[in-house]
Amino acid sequence: MRRPDWRDRLVTYCAAVEHEPFAYGTSDCFTFANGAVEAMTGRDLFPQFTGYASRFGMLRMLIRHGYRSVLDATQQAMTDSGWPAILEAEASPGDVVVLPGEPLHSLAIVWEGGVLARTLDGLALVPHGHALATWKVP
Repeated sequence: MRRPDWRDRLVTYCAAVEHEPFAYGTSDCFTFANGAVEAMTGRDLFPQFTGYASRFGMLRMLIRHGYRSVLDATQQAMTDSGWPAILEAEASPGDVVVLPGEPLHSLAIVWEGGVLARTLDGLALVPHGHALATWKVP
Protein backbone atom coordinates (compact mmCIF):
# COMPACT_ATOMS: atom_id res chain seq x y z
CA MET A 1 0.00 0.00 0.00
CA ARG A 2 1.32 3.44 -0.90
CA ARG A 3 2.27 5.72 1.95
CA PRO A 4 0.21 8.92 2.36
CA ASP A 5 3.20 11.00 1.15
CA TRP A 6 4.13 8.59 -1.66
CA ARG A 7 4.26 11.27 -4.34
CA ASP A 8 6.78 13.41 -2.43
CA ARG A 9 8.84 10.32 -1.66
CA LEU A 10 8.82 9.25 -5.32
CA VAL A 11 9.85 12.70 -6.55
CA THR A 12 12.66 12.86 -3.96
CA TYR A 13 13.90 9.38 -4.88
CA CYS A 14 13.85 10.09 -8.63
CA ALA A 15 15.67 13.40 -8.17
CA ALA A 16 18.36 11.62 -6.13
CA VAL A 17 19.05 8.99 -8.82
CA GLU A 18 18.21 11.04 -11.92
CA HIS A 19 21.79 11.55 -13.15
CA GLU A 20 23.34 8.27 -12.02
CA PRO A 21 24.84 6.47 -15.01
CA PHE A 22 23.72 2.93 -15.72
CA ALA A 23 25.60 0.21 -13.82
CA TYR A 24 24.38 -3.37 -13.42
CA GLY A 25 23.52 -4.18 -9.82
CA THR A 26 23.65 -0.63 -8.50
CA SER A 27 21.95 1.66 -11.03
CA ASP A 28 19.95 -0.45 -13.46
CA CYS A 29 16.27 -1.03 -14.19
CA PHE A 30 15.78 -3.39 -11.23
CA THR A 31 17.40 -1.06 -8.72
CA PHE A 32 15.58 1.98 -10.11
CA ALA A 33 12.08 0.50 -10.19
CA ASN A 34 12.56 -1.34 -6.91
CA GLY A 35 13.83 1.85 -5.25
CA ALA A 36 10.82 3.77 -6.55
CA VAL A 37 8.39 1.15 -5.25
CA GLU A 38 10.22 1.03 -1.93
CA ALA A 39 10.05 4.84 -1.65
CA MET A 40 6.29 4.78 -2.24
CA THR A 41 5.38 1.68 -0.21
CA GLY A 42 8.30 0.63 1.99
CA ARG A 43 8.31 -2.75 0.21
CA ASP A 44 11.37 -4.34 -1.42
CA LEU A 45 10.02 -6.29 -4.41
CA PHE A 46 13.32 -7.94 -5.29
CA PRO A 47 15.33 -8.63 -2.12
CA GLN A 48 16.97 -11.64 -3.77
CA PHE A 49 18.33 -9.68 -6.73
CA THR A 50 21.72 -8.60 -5.42
CA GLY A 51 25.35 -9.37 -6.08
CA TYR A 52 25.48 -9.03 -9.88
CA ALA A 53 27.65 -6.54 -11.75
CA SER A 54 27.13 -7.39 -15.43
CA ARG A 55 24.45 -8.37 -17.92
CA PHE A 56 25.67 -11.96 -17.73
CA GLY A 57 25.52 -11.79 -13.92
CA MET A 58 21.97 -10.50 -14.05
CA LEU A 59 20.91 -13.28 -16.43
CA ARG A 60 22.61 -15.86 -14.23
CA MET A 61 20.85 -14.43 -11.17
CA LEU A 62 17.45 -14.58 -12.88
CA ILE A 63 18.01 -18.20 -13.91
CA ARG A 64 19.33 -19.16 -10.45
CA HIS A 65 16.06 -17.90 -8.97
CA GLY A 66 13.98 -19.79 -11.53
CA TYR A 67 13.08 -16.92 -13.88
CA ARG A 68 13.43 -16.81 -17.65
CA SER A 69 13.35 -13.02 -18.00
CA VAL A 70 12.89 -9.64 -16.33
CA LEU A 71 9.21 -9.88 -17.30
CA ASP A 72 8.89 -13.32 -15.70
CA ALA A 73 10.54 -12.15 -12.45
CA THR A 74 8.39 -9.01 -12.31
CA GLN A 75 5.17 -10.91 -12.96
CA GLN A 76 5.99 -13.21 -10.04
CA ALA A 77 6.89 -10.33 -7.70
CA MET A 78 3.67 -8.53 -8.52
CA THR A 79 1.59 -11.69 -8.12
CA ASP A 80 3.26 -12.36 -4.75
CA SER A 81 2.44 -8.77 -3.73
CA GLY A 82 -1.17 -9.11 -4.83
CA TRP A 83 -0.77 -6.17 -7.20
CA PRO A 84 -2.99 -6.43 -10.28
CA ALA A 85 -1.91 -6.31 -13.89
CA ILE A 86 -3.60 -3.43 -15.73
CA LEU A 87 -3.59 -1.92 -19.20
CA GLU A 88 -0.92 0.72 -19.71
CA ALA A 89 -3.69 3.20 -20.57
CA GLU A 90 -5.11 2.70 -17.05
CA ALA A 91 -1.78 3.36 -15.32
CA SER A 92 -1.06 6.36 -13.14
CA PRO A 93 2.20 7.80 -11.77
CA GLY A 94 4.13 5.28 -9.72
CA ASP A 95 2.76 2.16 -11.40
CA VAL A 96 5.30 -0.35 -12.73
CA VAL A 97 5.83 -1.28 -16.37
CA VAL A 98 8.11 -3.62 -18.29
CA LEU A 99 9.43 -2.10 -21.50
CA PRO A 100 10.78 -4.16 -24.40
CA GLY A 101 14.53 -4.24 -24.84
CA GLU A 102 17.37 -6.27 -26.26
CA PRO A 103 18.77 -8.43 -24.86
CA LEU A 104 16.85 -7.76 -21.65
CA HIS A 105 13.52 -6.09 -21.06
CA SER A 106 13.54 -3.13 -18.69
CA LEU A 107 11.55 -2.16 -15.61
CA ALA A 108 10.30 1.43 -15.46
CA ILE A 109 7.85 3.63 -13.57
CA VAL A 110 4.83 5.46 -14.98
CA TRP A 111 5.30 9.22 -14.65
CA GLU A 112 3.37 12.32 -15.67
CA GLY A 113 3.49 12.42 -19.46
CA GLY A 114 5.27 9.13 -20.04
CA VAL A 115 7.31 6.37 -18.48
CA LEU A 116 10.46 7.08 -16.47
CA ALA A 117 13.20 4.61 -17.38
CA ARG A 118 16.86 4.08 -16.54
CA THR A 119 19.19 4.80 -19.48
CA LEU A 120 22.97 4.73 -19.85
CA ASP A 121 23.13 8.38 -18.76
CA GLY A 122 20.46 8.49 -16.06
CA LEU A 123 16.68 8.65 -16.09
CA ALA A 124 14.71 9.51 -19.22
CA LEU A 125 11.03 10.04 -19.93
CA VAL A 126 9.86 7.82 -22.78
CA PRO A 127 6.41 7.95 -24.41
CA HIS A 128 3.53 5.82 -23.22
CA GLY A 129 2.38 2.96 -25.42
CA HIS A 130 5.33 0.56 -25.40
CA ALA A 131 4.83 -1.47 -22.21
CA LEU A 132 4.80 -5.26 -22.44
CA ALA A 133 3.05 -5.39 -19.07
CA THR A 134 1.83 -2.91 -16.45
CA TRP A 135 0.90 -3.30 -12.77
CA LYS A 136 -0.99 -1.08 -10.37
CA VAL A 137 0.97 -0.20 -7.22
CA PRO A 138 -1.87 0.22 -4.74
